[in-house]
Amino acid sequence: MQLSVATAVAVRDQKSNGRMESALKHAEEVEKEYFDFINAIAAKKIGEA
Repeated sequence: MQLSVATAVAVRDQKSNGRMESALKHAEEVEKEYFDFINAIAAKKIGEA
């Protein structure tokens, strides 16, 4: 959500700012956490087979 708001502000103001950098960093962290979560679920399912 932060990234979409930061993008809207950047487009509106026609410049990037610290808010965009923070939102991008947060999005990257969340993406890694989600990837790790999906891999853990997959490993558990494979182990059950």
